[in-house]
Order: sequence, then structure tokens, then C-alpha cells
Amino acid sequence: ANLRPFPQVPPCQACGSPRSFELQLMPSLLRTLRVDERASSGAGAGSTEGGLPRWWTKGGMDWGTLAVYVCEASCGSRGEEVVVVQPSPDSADGGCGRR
Repeated sequence: ANLRPFPQVPPCQACGSPRSFELQLMPSLLRTLRVDERASSGAGAGSTEGGLPRWWTKGGMDWGTLAVYVCEASCGSRGEEVVVVQPSPDSADGGCGRR
């Protein structure tokens, strides 16, 4: 298997504190959100509704796991959190990536 190493999670951009694991989203959420129905109907295609990029809304979503990391100091900054994406085993990518 061509697996990439788990990406290093960077510190908080606002205060420099380490980030810790906060939550995990599992692929069963995709069914609850009915992403396949929305993608096949064209709902959201060509838009950025809900802040989603066009490439994601055009083809639906597919992931193995999404892991969200947040500032350990809870500094309250409006900075971005870090999401590590583990692709679905069915995807051609097959590795981990940080978004």
C-alpha cells in the first residue's frame, strides 16, 4: 500500500500553542447529509453555498475520516482550525492530507 505519513499538525497561528484533537467526523455522516443525492441533482453545483468549494459541491464528498484539531490554550482567536483528511479507502488518493 502506498500510504503517506500522518501530517504534522501545526501550532495555533494566533498564540503558538499546540493544537489537540477535538473531534472526528466519520463517513456515515455523508449518508445523513445525503451528499450523493445533492451531487447527482446538481444542488450546489457552481456555487460556494455554505462555504464549500466548487470542486467539492460538484462531485459530492467522500472521506474515510476527518479529524479536527484546535488550539489547546483556547485562545479565542478567529484563526482557522486544522482538519486532517483521511481519504476513503475507495478513493484513488489513499493517503492522508491536511486542509
